[in-house]
Amino acid sequence: QGCERLAYEYALELKRLGHTVSITAPEGSVIPSPIEHIVTSRGGANAEIESAPRYKDRLKEWDVILDLSHYHVPATVMPDLPTLNVFWHDPYIAQYQQPKKNVIALSKYGKEAFERIYNQEALHQETIICNSALYAFNNKRNDRLLSVGLMSQTKGHLEAIRFARKLDMYLDIVGGMMPDDSPDYENTVKSLCSGKINYVGNCSDDDKIEFMRNCRGLIYPVCQLEIHSHKSVEAMMTGCPVVTYDLGAMKEVIGDCGFVVKTEKEFLTAMERIDTINNTKVREWAMKWDARKIVGDYIPLMEKVANGLRW
Repeated sequence: QGCERLAYEYALELKRLGHTVSITAPEGSVIPSPIEHIVTSRGGANAEIESAPRYKDRLKEWDVILDLSHYHVPATVMPDLPTLNVFWHDPYIAQYQQPKKNVIALSKYGKEAFERIYNQEALHQETIICNSALYAFNNKRNDRLLSVGLMSQTKGHLEAIRFARKLDMYLDIVGGMMPDDSPDYENTVKSLCSGKINYVGNCSDDDKIEFMRNCRGLIYPVCQLEIHSHKSVEAMMTGCPVVTYDLGAMKEVIGDCGFVVKTEKEFLTAMERIDTINNTKVREWAMKWDARKIVGDYIPLMEKVANGLRW
């Protein structure tokens, strides 16, 4: 999920183009064959720090390092490494230790926010990536809406349920929990799922994509700033339009492929109008995040970083 899926797709595409690729990832991760897997510990910041000795002596072997981790340990351990440090968190709400060089912002919004808060340059480079073959286009939709995301208050499942009930619409709820999360929110969501509201919970990527391929639209009443939206891109890859709030980078990501609104009243109106969005145009917009395009755009930057570019 998330950055793990991105690492997988970057590795596959770089390998297809003839590059030698290694991935550092926790034990048990699924790594595309025959790419080298450098095993790290599972967990958050402490696990990333504890894992550094496993590959520290090898850091200089690579021409360039695309760091999709949350805490950017390699750039902290060896600041002059040829790294591209992707900054995942909205700088307004998650001010983690940032790398001192070569910060990649996931959106124009993210670049401006990062520079404003940290007073440090960031480069906007489209980094969200999807293998378009996995997200096959579908122009025939059922009558169900979809809510996808972690079972967390910030992802808006309870609001999605409330809105669907208010409009008497069908809705599927898809999402799981992090290992240390409390079950309270998930239990509340489950308790409210009946009738036209169906609780799916955690499921495979393939099943999630099938829900996206077949639903009327993705509704995402997120209540916090987001620096990008991988799930929205995944949905749009299938031709699925998105309804969400105008927070963070959402307007930049969604464009005209859904409705980006400011109020609950506007959200409800958008849900009623979701079928007016052209599914073919949604897919065409989402192809800007296709793996071959994204990696193709990244390679010139990687070459410059390998040859000494720092910012």
